[in-house]
Amino acid sequence: MNIINYFVLGLLFIPTAFFCLIVHELGHWSTGKILGYKMRFGLNIVKTIDVDKKSILFTIGGLFFTILLSLGSWVIIEIYKINFVYMFIFFNFIMRLGAQIINFKLQDESIISAHFNLKKYTIAIIVNIILLAFTLRSGFILGYNFIYHTVCLIGSLIGMISVIYIDQYLWKIR
Repeated sequence: MNIINYFVLGLLFIPTAFFCLIVHELGHWSTGKILGYKMRFGLNIVKTIDVDKKSILFTIGGLFFTILLSLGSWVIIEIYKINFVYMFIFFNFIMRLGAQIINFKLQDESIISAHFNLKKYTIAIIVNIILLAFTLRSGFILGYNFIYHTVCLIGSLIGMISVIYIDQYLWKIR
């Protein structure tokens, strides 16, 4: 790959970040709707309007959709060797790992661990190992090198910052 291709790859992580985060939040939202909650959907957060109601299933829904998106992408790579879907796997891994680093106490994984009386990082470790396994296997199948993964990491961070910026500053203006 040349420098232009790497630049384009990095920029493609901006829409990838939006898509992956919306899928994650859609997991929370759809689970809440199935449970009969009144829901509020945001770009980077979903909340129940029914303040007194909150099920652990609501929290699990987001992680389930994230893992399902990565699983589906991995299957596509295993069968068809389609490069494009690797970005979903890579970003989901970085998103969940980054969430643990930035604010562990309020993340889905810590809430689920606490609910089931597990050690603090148990679910976070399980989720990140699953997502890392998808990432490593897919990267191996597609033959990606260190430079490619470095561009994916930088692109993921730019994508995540873009989503946070738009969510915090532009989305609220409407």
